[in-house]
Amino acid sequence: VTETNSLIDGYKLKDSSTTEATATVEDGKEATAEITDEYEKEAVEEETGKLTVTKSFGGDVTKEEIEEGAITITVKKVDEEGNTLGYLDKDGKLVSEETTLTIGEADGFNPSEDGKTWTKEFEKVEAGTYEIEEKNSTLPGYTLVTEKSTTKTDATVKAGGEETAELNNEYQINTVSISKVDATGQEELEGAKIQILDSEGNIKEEWTSAKEPHVVKGLAAGTYTLHEVTAPDGYEVAADTDFT
Repeated sequence: VTETNSLIDGYKLKDSSTTEATATVEDGKEATAEITDEYEKEAVEEETGKLTVTKSFGGDVTKEEIEEGAITITVKKVDEEGNTLGYLDKDGKLVSEETTLTIGEADGFNPSEDGKTWTKEFEKVEAGTYEIEEKNSTLPGYTLVTEKSTTKTDATVKAGGEETAELNNEYQINTVSISKVDATGQEELEGAKIQILDSEGNIKEEWTSAKEPHVVKGLAAGTYTLHEVTAPDGYEVAADTDFT
């Protein structure tokens, strides 16, 4: 007696198995042929690959400003229909709850020498498609140039392969030009002591007016008050003016 098919999905036949047996049948007697299969579960190799995420920053932004800005992203695994299968945490584990990663060394992002490109390597993630999306793009004192930025992308990781997903933000520093002029609006007046106050009354900038407009760079988004402390000789102090 010979067993012609011993296959069971997910298992392999052990060497101790008996797939052939013989029996002699004598007249008027019964005979038994025994076949014994011993199985062990097959070791299944995980289908994993490497995913690298890079985040680049353009403009005059510095490494310190990037770290203080706490830019966050998510790395989400999706199926063919775009349904969420899980999120990668900072250790590269796939978890069910939405998990954000902050651009910075605390969450495993390594900076380039100039601090404008940050890279994180997930050495061993499940094969499949990942969507990488920026959740917070705000850097105080700067405006995101959306048409020059990529804040969402995807990457498909193949078993045994490597894939890189790239995001980049282009920033423009916030700039305000302030003039102290006469009633005609034509002549710059010198000698006025002027302050810019935030919503809590803190002084963000202070200067004395000159023949050229005063340029302020790096104000965070918000509403401010232009406050004249003292007026030029021969003029009265101007009323406060709010600007955004």
